[in-house]
This record gives sequence, C-alpha cells and structure tokens, in this order.
Amino acid sequence: MDGYEEYMRSISIVPMPEDYRAMSGEHPGRKYEGEPIGVRVCRGSFAQLNIAVTTPQDTLLLLEERPAFFSRLPVDAVGVLRAKLCSGPFTGRLCAAEQVTDDDGIAKADVLTPAQQYMTAWNTHQIVCLIDIPADAAPGDYDISVRFYAHTMFYDERLAREVRFTLHVGSTVIPQGQDRRFYLNLWQHVFNIARKAEVPAYSDEHIEALRPYCKALGALGCRFATVLLSDVPWAGQSAYADHKNPSDLYEYNFARVRRTADGRFTCDFSFAEKYIALMREYGADQIMLTGLHGIWVRPEYGFGVLAGDWPDAIRVSYLDEADGCIRFMRTRAEIEEYLRLVYQWLIERNLLRCSCLMGDEVNLPGKTDGWTDMLRTLHALMPDLRMEWDNEPASMLSGAYAGERVDIYTPGHDAWSQASEEDRQAMKARLGEGGHMLWSTCCWPPLVNSFLVNRLTEVRLHGLITEKLGMEGFLRWNYTVWPEDPRKKLPLNGWPAGDTCFVYPGRGGQCLLSLRYLALRRGIEDFELCQLVKDRCENARDIIDKALGCVLVQGDMAAWDYDTWEEEDRRKYFSGSGEDYERARNILLDALEGGK
Repeated sequence: MDGYEEYMRSISIVPMPEDYRAMSGEHPGRKYEGEPIGVRVCRGSFAQLNIAVTTPQDTLLLLEERPAFFSRLPVDAVGVLRAKLCSGPFTGRLCAAEQVTDDDGIAKADVLTPAQQYMTAWNTHQIVCLIDIPADAAPGDYDISVRFYAHTMFYDERLAREVRFTLHVGSTVIPQGQDRRFYLNLWQHVFNIARKAEVPAYSDEHIEALRPYCKALGALGCRFATVLLSDVPWAGQSAYADHKNPSDLYEYNFARVRRTADGRFTCDFSFAEKYIALMREYGADQIMLTGLHGIWVRPEYGFGVLAGDWPDAIRVSYLDEADGCIRFMRTRAEIEEYLRLVYQWLIERNLLRCSCLMGDEVNLPGKTDGWTDMLRTLHALMPDLRMEWDNEPASMLSGAYAGERVDIYTPGHDAWSQASEEDRQAMKARLGEGGHMLWSTCCWPPLVNSFLVNRLTEVRLHGLITEKLGMEGFLRWNYTVWPEDPRKKLPLNGWPAGDTCFVYPGRGGQCLLSLRYLALRRGIEDFELCQLVKDRCENARDIIDKALGCVLVQGDMAAWDYDTWEEEDRRKYFSGSGEDYERARNILLDALEGGK
C-alpha cells in the first residue's frame, strides 16, 4: 500500500494552453493549484482543453469507463489512470495525443486517438478535451471538469485529481457552411484511403470509408472536392525513391475508361459523382479537376511522355474490350477524345460552373511551344472551364501565360509577398469575375507551414496571414498522403514530417485528427472573425491591424527570410506565444461583443 500511496502523490496532472504539444524529454514545469481555468470560446466553435500527464511508474492511460490490465508480466507493476470528462450541457470527448517522431528524432504529440495508451514512467503525455459549442448555445459561463481516477491491479479506484475549467461562451457565432468566407482547398488523396481501409477502390465500400474524412474536411470548411482524371499525375510523389520507408502513394483516375470493340472510348464517371455528392453533404461547393495537365515526369524512373504527339505526360489507362487488356492512351487523337468525354460529362451533369482545372507546377521556363499549343487545345475542347494556377506572379505575367484565363490564383505566400506591387496589382486585374485568390504552401518554404517542426501557433497563423495578404483562403497539397505507416514513421523521401497529412488513418477505419488540424481550424476561425469585424465595426481596419500587431513582429512580409528553419529567426517575424494569439482573438471578440 505504501507504494500505491506514493504513486498517488507523485502523479502530475497539469492544464496547459491550447498551443501546447507534449514532446519526448520535456515536462510542463508548472503545477496546478485547483482553481478553474478560464477559456473563452465562440458559438459554432469548439473548446480545446489540454492536460499534461506525468506518472512515477509505467501506467495505462484509459479514456473509457472500464478496468484495465497490462498485457505483460508483472501486471502489478503498471498503474492505471482513467480520465473522465464532465462537459456540462455540451458534447465532448477525450483523446490522447499520440506522439510521432519528427525528422530531428524527437517524438511530438500529434495524433488524436481515444485508444488506451501506455505511458512510461516520468515521460509526459498529453490529453486533449474537445467540446463542441453549438451555434445556438446560450451565452454564459459553463463549468467543465476532467476527473482522473487511479488504481493498480485489484485496488479500488480513487479520485486522484480533478482539473476544472470555466467556459466563457460569448454571443459571437462563427459562420457556418456557405456563410464562411474562407476558401480552404486541401487536396484529397482518395485512393490512399482505399488502401488503408483495404476496400476495393471506387466501390460503395470506398465511399463509406471516405465519409469520416469528408466530414472532417467539412468541419474545417473545405470548399473543394478533388476529382482526379488521369493516372499517377504526381508519379507517386516520388515515394518509390525512398528505400528506408517504401510507400505506395500512386493516384488513379476516378473515371473508368473503356474502349469498345468498334474502337470508341466510353467513360464511367459514377464514382466521381458519388464523391462529389459526399463532399457536398459536408459543405464543398467547388470541384477541382486534377491530372489533365502539369503532369510530373521522372524519365529516369520510367515516368515520361506516353503520347509522342502530345506535349504533356498525361497518363490515361483504359480497358480494351477487344481482348480484355488494360492499355494506355498513346496518341493525341485518343487524348482529345477523352477530353471531349470529360467535358461532355461536366455539361450533362451541370458541373461546369462549379469546376476548375488545376494547373500544378507549370512554371516557366521549361515549357515549349508545344505546351502552349496543348493549352490552346484544352481551351478549345473544354470552353468556359474555369482555370486555377499556382504560378508565381512573374511567370503568370510572362508572354506564354499572359492570355491565359485566371479564375483561381494560388501563388506561394513567399512569392506573393516578395513580388512587386505592380505585379500583384496586375495579377489581381487578371482574375475573372467571381474569381478567388488563395495562397499556397507545400514542402517549401519552412516559414508559415504545418510540419511537425512548426509550432502549433505557426499553423494557427495561417488564418491571420490570409487576412494580412488580402487573400480569401489557402491551398495545400496534403490531407491524407500517408506513407506506409504514418503513425510509426511519418518522414518520407525528403518530405518534412507532417508535410504529407493533416489527419491519420485509424486502425478501425476512423479519421484521426491531429493537433495541427485543430490549430488550422482555430486559425481559420481567426480569419472569419476578421471578416465579421469588417461587416459590423466602423473602425474595422484599425481593430484588425491591432490584432495582427499582436502576432506579427515584422509586418512587412517582403522582408522575411522564408528559407529559414531556425526558431530564433522565426521570432523576428511572428510570435510563437499562444498568449499573443489569444490577445489578438480577444481584440476581435471585444470589438464584436462591445468589450473594451
């Protein structure tokens, strides 16, 4: 019993700020005195409450109401700590923030799972409480608590600790659905989910496996459904070149293409239609068509041009009904026939107005006159199709692209910030009626990104940076581009850890959120609050600039060194303190709710 009493006394349970992320070898360095922690939250939002847990011996962390035993002897050497959330009138849940190893070898909390966790002695683990605040919740203060019960073997549980929170629910409602102003476009690697769920690709089982991932996209406010219309346009993200973590990241055409016995091509777009319908259930009102141009080539690995008379490396497979063999289109005539079928489908299903054709990494120099001819052919075969471009401003204003239609423009935030004002104004003038400007990032630059190495405040900064840039949203290439076992080994072939995903695959088909996902969602809310201030406050610009001043140390983004990985260099440009982001948010909320 003496050992048990010492175990109870030595358990450390400490509430932590929203930007907290547990890391191997680090401890909270603070104590909890028992007073309620105040948390301000909007309606139509969520409360995120973090708790750091450290125990003096190996312990099973349990987030459900049952007893637990360790799977190896001696079973009495392992304690059991059970957490229970009392969320008042709201729906809430507890998750453990499972740690994954970063490129620097440090394990960092990221994956949110309700599963039982094994905590080694004196290593700090993180619990995340997530509480949904409905848009129609009554403003006021609500008492929330997390109770921790401990026992070993057949000792009865005892209440070890209780952490108390007060949720201050204000009157402000975060816009929902189509009322949102933020245009989020996270590409969806749909085939990867079929692989992880072990269901037939493009089947009804595949659609159901996709549902939790689409729901999570909807909670973020993703406006675009990604529809892929060729095979392996990104050549498997070069995963074949990683011999330490070999992974299958190949992407395949949503359309099922056949060649009939008389030589005609037919296309079955039923899976694409089902996926679009599923994304619409969760708020996506735009379609981004991918894979029709800007195809990656890696000739040294066999990924070259298949059609010698077509200047892009488009790869479209089809089933030849004459002999049952799968073949690839290898002539311009075949590709043009396929493009006509795609366009006919868009027209017949009334999808043209809400679709855009993405141009990924098609920057000059390196594109030939044949490329320009190919673009003219695309426009001729698919008239009035909206175009999305991610070229830097100087490239888009060059002679080769000067006449190209621009409906959605997504330059990298570094290229846009460092472009001349003349070029920025010229690009804004290029936007078609109803066009949108989003900034983008991927594996580069390291500054204002969402790798594991970036602090969670830097992921949250995405929302306020969008406001600072005068843009409408954000595009990123990742959502579910997982390596073979992302929870065991996340780094892949030079892509920084965290570059390839915002969520993780649960072993039972669940979509497991990440701490980075939550930080991005909070940042998007910050942007939405800025738009509400513009709608409702006479001195909106002053209020927003004051909020931005809380987090931006260097307001001239053209002066930033976007290539830096150093933490102290980042602090020259923007704050890494969660308190500063909360101060910025409170300035916006006070303006909306009449505070001072």
